[in-house]
Amino acid sequence: MGVDSLPKKPPKPWCMRPPDHGLSSGSIRKEFSGILQAAIAGTSMPGAPPIGPQLITGLGTGGMMAQGMKNYPCWFNDTINQLQQITSLEQAVKLVTEAWIAKLAKSMVLKVEVIEASRPMSGYGVDSLLAAELRSWIQYEEQAEIGVFELLGTEATTPLARRTVEVSKAVPGGVKGVDASGG
Repeated sequence: MGVDSLPKKPPKPWCMRPPDHGLSSGSIRKEFSGILQAAIAGTSMPGAPPIGPQLITGLGTGGMMAQGMKNYPCWFNDTINQLQQITSLEQAVKLVTEAWIAKLAKSMVLKVEVIEASRPMSGYGVDSLLAAELRSWIQYEEQAEIGVFELLGTEATTPLARRTVEVSKAVPGGVKGVDASGG
């Protein structure tokens, strides 16, 4: 039996092939080369201010948004930026409640639709570890202090979100403590 009679290796499936990274296109290759050259030289063009050693490509910027981007990139839609733009307490409470529900759904691997704002978070199996994570996230996203035991308690999500909005440093002062009727 000769070598010719042995079965040949099948071609590798697409997921096992070395990545192309899209660099086979000439224009993309030139663009990548320019970015790499700017990173090495420390400047993007002669006379331009120096650039830092870390480059991020492909991210939308505030300038792109000002030119009419319809879909804002996710990094512009964080809760803290939205809270700073809010004009009523009810809007702020709704925003925070929805953000909490989305975070809880993601953390608990649940669909957002199954989480009810009228129920406490503890009703969905939030334990002390997840409550501590949520607390840190709330401190960052909403600039508000809330206790782990409050998250583990029996208070419904919406009233707890309201209390958080009222102490949040991200919510404009004129919005706090004012209900939807203006009083």
